[in-house]
Amino acid sequence: MASGINYLHTQNNPILHGDIKSSNCLIQRVYDGYMAKLCDFGLAKTKKEMMRQTVSKSTFACTLQWAAPEILRAERYTEKADIYSLGVVYWELAATKRPYDGFEEVAIRPYVLANERLEIPDSTPSKFKILINECWSPHPDKRPKSSELVKRLESILLQGNYLVVSLPFNEKILNRIPRNDDSSSPA
Repeated sequence: MASGINYLHTQNNPILHGDIKSSNCLIQRVYDGYMAKLCDFGLAKTKKEMMRQTVSKSTFACTLQWAAPEILRAERYTEKADIYSLGVVYWELAATKRPYDGFEEVAIRPYVLANERLEIPDSTPSKFKILINECWSPHPDKRPKSSELVKRLESILLQGNYLVVSLPFNEKILNRIPRNDDSSSPA
């Protein structure tokens, strides 16, 4: 996901996805495992569009559990809002549950705006925990750039200090995903 977000954010006219969440991540089986792909660009805007947009405090479009504080305050936002949302997705991977499960929906916004964050499980590797916390910074300018995220994740993986995720979905579903290799393509 980080590579896909980095691709969007590094275009000549950067694209802000605006709705990064786990359900907007498709999993494709590839020859040596799985590949995550971003989908649902319904809220996507270019950075130039965001700068011209009038901000309205009465309405805003987002998925509450993954929304950055600046979006919840109906402020102008940058690509760093996508980084915040990606931090919530990373928390989901570490916790293997949905964010704010058990919270009343009306309680989520004040919780996030009070700079409260979900508890990251102790079993989470320390470098990944640090990365999640940085993505969740209440200050967008303190969140890492997407290019930095990609480099840091690659470094974590190369060091062998990677997060092993217990997938919270049925393996039988993954087995139905067609492989993206020569054996599945028509002759």
